[in-house]
Amino acid sequence: MYDLKSTAADTDGPTDDNSVLFGADNQGAATPKPYSFGGIKAWIKSFLTGHLPGETSNGNAAAGELGEYIESEVLSGAAVALTTNTAANVTSYTFPAGDYEISGAVVFSPSGGAAPTFLAATTNTASAALPTAPNKGAYNGLTLAFTANQAQVMSFAPRRHSFAANTTVYLIAYGTFSAGALSAYGILKARRAR
Repeated sequence: MYDLKSTAADTDGPTDDNSVLFGADNQGAATPKPYSFGGIKAWIKSFLTGHLPGETSNGNAAAGELGEYIESEVLSGAAVALTTNTAANVTSYTFPAGDYEISGAVVFSPSGGAAPTFLAATTNTASAALPTAPNKGAYNGLTLAFTANQAQVMSFAPRRHSFAANTTVYLIAYGTFSAGALSAYGILKARRAR
């Protein structure tokens, strides 16, 4: 039988290295019966040595597959108006059961002389609620004398979420300001990790 971990040539089967040997044929013959499966043997050998082939073009993993990419984005034209000291949902996505790395970014856009003194961007499974920092790393909050009418971009680290059932994750924006107006837009994105 061919050793899938070996780099030596296959000596007990056909010369086609893309064949996999499955033992005796259905007649009980002693000689193993070859079944050709294209490049499956090379793939298995690669897997056993810790190497998995990646996407070789610009395709995407299908829904439910390892590496699936998900995003929900709100652009500036649909920015969400914020109320001072009140968490707001910028966008959200309902994730099917699975294991994900979820991250995001929020753009804060002040106008009318607004000069925020605190801004925070994060995620939460509770709607319009600011979680307690550090929120497993998925939290970026700054207390600063921000320049009036100057947009700020805040991103945060990915956080692992493991869901047993469909679960909605919200991209949260929060700002403290005393004059003018403040709005927010941004992106929530994720990869299915396993």
